[in-house]
Amino acid sequence: MKYTVSLLALASLVAGGCQSHPNGHNLGPIFAPGSVHTSIAIGSNVGEIVGVGFDGVLNDTVDPSSLADSTGISFAGSYGTFMTESMEMGASLSYGMHTTELKFSGAVDDVRTLDTPTSEDSTSFSGSAYTRYYIPLDCPVLPWVQGNVGYAITDVSEVEADGFVTAGSIGMTYFVSDIHALELSAQLAQTWATDTTADFGVFFGYSIFH
Repeated sequence: MKYTVSLLALASLVAGGCQSHPNGHNLGPIFAPGSVHTSIAIGSNVGEIVGVGFDGVLNDTVDPSSLADSTGISFAGSYGTFMTESMEMGASLSYGMHTTELKFSGAVDDVRTLDTPTSEDSTSFSGSAYTRYYIPLDCPVLPWVQGNVGYAITDVSEVEADGFVTAGSIGMTYFVSDIHALELSAQLAQTWATDTTADFGVFFGYSIFH
């Protein structure tokens, strides 16, 4: 529900912000190749780790199985450069703190056994390169789409989730001045490892364009 409210709030900004300003022009910079964009953001995440490992004989489960579910918050920062008036390329870092609900109790002879589920605190870290494309509008709100490719590290017990990560995002940047902006985005990420992680997050951020 809180995600829906946030998106509706941003939509109202879009509807009201696409009017001409009293000074005769709209807020927001005129992007040019070489312009720089720095950003920080905080987000709320939910995720699932899937892998092969439950004892199918003792527990009668089918592989691959859901090994764990997680909820938490993430902090992210990015630095990008405009290659064209609408395309930005850069690098981003993300650190997450999660509560992870393990659906198995441990491992015997490299086979994870389904017993009493347990909970633990975990962290994650990722670094990636990204490409973002802005959809130009005659208003201070610019929608965009973004793709990331990088590497992620997760410290969940008995889970091998470190690996290559891909992510896709959609979002909006709302300019409160010519160089300062607020951002709202949604991201779906997938980590490709021995155990695969799927993660969905909603982020709110602050950006400077110069």
